[in-house]
Amino acid sequence: MKKEDLILPAAVGAGVLGLGLLVSRIGRGGSKEPSPSTPPSPSPSASPPPMVPPVTTGAGAIVLNGRRVAVPVPVNHSLQFRVGEPGVSARTRRVSLGVIHWSGGEPSDGSGVYRTLRERGLAVHFIIDRQGTLWQCADPGTTVGSDASSVYNRRSWGVEVVGSVRGRGRTTYPMILRGEEVTAFDFFPVQYTALFALADACSGAFDIPRVVAGPPWQRLPLDVRNNFEGVVGHLHISPQKPDPGSRPLERLAARPGWRQR
Repeated sequence: MKKEDLILPAAVGAGVLGLGLLVSRIGRGGSKEPSPSTPPSPSPSASPPPMVPPVTTGAGAIVLNGRRVAVPVPVNHSLQFRVGEPGVSARTRRVSLGVIHWSGGEPSDGSGVYRTLRERGLAVHFIIDRQGTLWQCADPGTTVGSDASSVYNRRSWGVEVVGSVRGRGRTTYPMILRGEEVTAFDFFPVQYTALFALADACSGAFDIPRVVAGPPWQRLPLDVRNNFEGVVGHLHISPQKPDPGSRPLERLAARPGWRQR
């Protein structure tokens, strides 16, 4: 069977944000051929690489429920989404969920994602850029952003992790997405450090269980959709979305004090 190389953008809401995740999609039973732009990946049964240990890369603070929370990464507050702007409303429900996205490639800091979201009337609370800086654009304790569907937005915090055009400089790994073998690009180590710090801080501030939705990597069942508390990927809540891939969710779940469901 002929392989089809697809660039599946990690989109937010109904719009496409950019070239966040490149995957090679193979039909069931087909043979895998490496893409010219993507190095060959191990088989899906191969053991994952060692966990990425979080390291202190800076000293910053984010604001959760109006309170400053220290995090061991650089933080940038220069770009803000405010209540009343398109895609932004006031929080009326308890925050009980985190949603992880992977967004488009250029520029490498958080400004490109922020600008695209504003142009499309969308919003997110946090952006993690390729250098590992955590950009806070809104306080999830007081603000609802439109980064996922409305049923999730009203009770979630959301983060966009900046990708790169065609995965430049990233490693790849295999995963099974909705019954098909795909090759996904991984996060940079400094992005894991920021993601771990953010997830820990939000879980503590909002009393969210340290539980991560696991496989199958597909839309959450209807009976879980309104009841699950913890962290999910965009792939769990929006049909046809591949972001952020399985590895960020698995690595978060493997950390001390966290578990996968």
